[in-house]
Amino acid sequence: MLNLSVFTFRHVCLHRKNVGVALIVGRTIATSQHLCDDRDSWLTKLLHVRKIEPQKESHSRMLSDKEVIYELHTHYVIPGAMESYLKNYGSFVELANKRNDLGAELIGSWVSDVGDQDQALHLWRYVSGYSGLGKATELIRTDKDYSSLTKERVKLLRSRDRKSVV
Repeated sequence: MLNLSVFTFRHVCLHRKNVGVALIVGRTIATSQHLCDDRDSWLTKLLHVRKIEPQKESHSRMLSDKEVIYELHTHYVIPGAMESYLKNYGSFVELANKRNDLGAELIGSWVSDVGDQDQALHLWRYVSGYSGLGKATELIRTDKDYSSLTKERVKLLRSRDRKSVV
């Protein structure tokens, strides 16, 4: 048994023959007498660590080839303006459903009851990948009906955020 004075918790692997996994817990280090193999270590199994194989394609190419993109819109509404905001967003969704020209489907909308009390989340699905998302974004910015609703809505927000998920 080997004792060292340390202050961290970490997994150490020594790659010499007959020296195995060393685990530092608190202020003591202990080593086992088996060969070190990260795939077989109990800590790796406990933490469900998985190996990620290197890809042959670029990351941007792998993302751009996806057919379905989800986008999460997070809107932080000005306190006291939630009712007006929801009415405006409802009109926006009705317009999008009526015209069916965004190439997107609203999966769900939520208002936060815990944490930030004036937060609204909207999850959209775009079936044409990033190109469809780009076309919808451009249409919302340039079309007079969509842009007028967006301009009204922006006045009711503290901030907003969009995240795309493949």
